[in-house]
Amino acid sequence: MRKLVWPLVAAVVLVAAFFVYRQWDRAGDDARAIDAQVARAAEMAKDPEQLSQAKVELDAALKRSPGDLDALVLRGEVLLLLSMHDLAHADLVAALKQAKGESEARVQWLIGRVLADRYRGTQDDGDFREARNAFLAAQRTPAYAARGLEGFAHLYLEKGRNRDIDKALNLLRELVAKHPDSEEASAATGLLEQFGRSVSGD
Repeated sequence: MRKLVWPLVAAVVLVAAFFVYRQWDRAGDDARAIDAQVARAAEMAKDPEQLSQAKVELDAALKRSPGDLDALVLRGEVLLLLSMHDLAHADLVAALKQAKGESEARVQWLIGRVLADRYRGTQDDGDFREARNAFLAAQRTPAYAARGLEGFAHLYLEKGRNRDIDKALNLLRELVAKHPDSEEASAATGLLEQFGRSVSGD
């Protein structure tokens, strides 16, 4: 009897191992397919005329894997560029729950941009506060410190009751002083010069 049992057990183990391997292989295929869709969408997103098609690619990727971080972040950015602020915010908040390190800082920076853009239209103090907090959070990571500070400064240049030109200019000066070699510092310098000419009447 034992001679019959061991071959049967071995067969069951082999079948189980093959099943696990196939599941792992399929998961790998899905991951590669999603990565390819995200890569295609990223290329499309560089062209404003292909933003809608990029969204279609990302919708398909997230249908296959709803929690894929790269797809969520990129779709949030694409939705921002399409001015679909509520949907962009929802994607980025979902992404923030799993993002770490530089990815978290990038998501915070994008959330700041979404809410600052939405604030421009709504003049809602809640959007202003959330945008400010997101930009401040992004600044805590060195790779996004300059971008976060730039977004923070520009927030105070927006028209409305929260506008504070002096604060914005001080933040831009801080940006130039702390991150002199960054692209953001170069843009800030140009903006400061523009304000200087405006004040002097040139």
